[in-house]
Amino acid sequence: MRADDPFKPEVRSRRAWQLAAFIVAGALVLAGRLFHLQVLGDDAYRLHSERNRIRLEWVKAPRGLILDRHGEVLADSRPSFTVRVVPRALLANPAAVALLSQLLEMSPTEIEQKLAGGVRHLPRVLRRDVGFDQVSRIAEREEELPGVSLDVSNVRSYPRGALAAHVIGHVGEISETEVATLSEAGYRAGDFLGRTGLERKYESRLRGKDGERYLEVDVRGRSVGEFSGRSPVPPVPGASLQLWLDAGLQARAESLLVGRRGAVCFLDVESGGVLALASAPTFDLNLFSTGISTRDWESLNGDPALPLLNRAVQASYAPGSTFKMISFALTLEQRIAGLHQVLETPCFGSYRFGNRTFRCWEAAGHGSLDLEGALIHSCDVYFYQIAERTDVDHLAEMARDLGLGTKTGIDLPQELSGNVPTKQWLDERYGAGKWTRGTLLNLIIGQGEYLVTPLQMARHCAALANGGRLVEPRLVWSIVPEGGEREDVPTTVQRTWDLPERTLDRVRTAMEMVVLDDEGTGRVCRVPGYMPAAKTGTAENPHGAPHSWFVGYAPADHPEVAFAVIAEGAGHGSEVAAPIARKLLEYLRGPLPPAEDAS
Repeated sequence: MRADDPFKPEVRSRRAWQLAAFIVAGALVLAGRLFHLQVLGDDAYRLHSERNRIRLEWVKAPRGLILDRHGEVLADSRPSFTVRVVPRALLANPAAVALLSQLLEMSPTEIEQKLAGGVRHLPRVLRRDVGFDQVSRIAEREEELPGVSLDVSNVRSYPRGALAAHVIGHVGEISETEVATLSEAGYRAGDFLGRTGLERKYESRLRGKDGERYLEVDVRGRSVGEFSGRSPVPPVPGASLQLWLDAGLQARAESLLVGRRGAVCFLDVESGGVLALASAPTFDLNLFSTGISTRDWESLNGDPALPLLNRAVQASYAPGSTFKMISFALTLEQRIAGLHQVLETPCFGSYRFGNRTFRCWEAAGHGSLDLEGALIHSCDVYFYQIAERTDVDHLAEMARDLGLGTKTGIDLPQELSGNVPTKQWLDERYGAGKWTRGTLLNLIIGQGEYLVTPLQMARHCAALANGGRLVEPRLVWSIVPEGGEREDVPTTVQRTWDLPERTLDRVRTAMEMVVLDDEGTGRVCRVPGYMPAAKTGTAENPHGAPHSWFVGYAPADHPEVAFAVIAEGAGHGSEVAAPIARKLLEYLRGPLPPAEDAS
């Protein structure tokens, strides 16, 4: 008999023990696995179970209000029906996709694309601002639409439509790329955030904090009510912004710019508070409230008039003769000429410098004028002669001292700095020795390479009015958190223009005479009871007719507001910009008291 004969008793006994050991080992493994599942893994598997039975939904916090200085609401949030979908539940049912496509008048492909990517077991926004008829039809067919829910959420609303559109700014839906980068800040797919203007600048204060609620769902992903095992977390609304802006003045400014391209800026001379900041053409903010359509976006973005451009801070222009206030001050400070000094060459409409002829805006000429008269009449020939006696860098230094060529610091994104040319800048642009002193003749009258924004010019005039303080313009007066105390935004002075009071007084007096003199270029802007000190400007425009400027402050004897008005391609400053300024100053003054009865 062989040693491994299976019929031998000792072999059969050994194999029996081996089989028994295998069975015991298997039983121990199964017992260990059961212990792990039922004891050690209890919490984890309970969580998995709850995830299939309980759905977390975020309750969107309403964005904070944006109010004008008098409390008028410029931006609000309104209730709106939203269709949310759990992608995993809906997309697994082609019949449900087809039905929802019919009810929402969306193609199945569009639905699938909208729900693609992201977390598939959490609700995603499919359609906002759904009409009541569609809501009713979806509610009637709810049994056939797994994973589809209706809720009332808040969307941005702008009661005045296009009013102050460039100031307030608009919101836009967060992209998939942004979700990945902003998720730690609490943003999720379908959220909206500020894209431009104050909506963007103060996004962190306006957005608030979302709440939470838990719903029980059945095996088909349909909600069967709120889950009582977890308490909901209410949303915290965003903080409200109260602005310096005067909605009435803003509306008046925008109405006067209708049909034009241009901008209007009004500032409080002491605080720098922005009372009006209008840009034309404009657009309706409500187009962006629930996500702008492709058609509307292409219309706005492709418009050659650039309605999305905030011309008050994002466009720069040659200042034209409004710059002569700086040239006037430089002349006095460098003792190039006295206030009542007449220069050698009278104005006969042009000035010869080397082999070039530089013309005055007044073809017939102004004759013999002193420095004050040159500003009142805006005589180019007088200032051409000043240019021969000064230097590019001296002019640039004074321009920078009054805030030109640098950002004002206004609480808006995407502000331009403009340009103040220096010798170094001219050398870098044209080459050392390749520009001549004739360049300075253009610069001293605000033409050529000088570029300013309308807001810079308004702040420049505010500094003349308040004694030389360059105050950062501010749109937001105060921030009011939900349930918290009002936070006033402080006034910030960037620097003070170190200029003798005597020189400032002479500049201000000359600006008053621009309006009061019977031949002053600003005489069209006489406003009894609110008389301004101002300066007209006609700036070169390489694309057509010159730009019309009018800048100043009012009232001249007790300054309250500083302003700048520009109308693109509108001609002389006295023809368009000055009449616009006059109507706005009349608005601020209010109606005059009735004349007394002489009888």
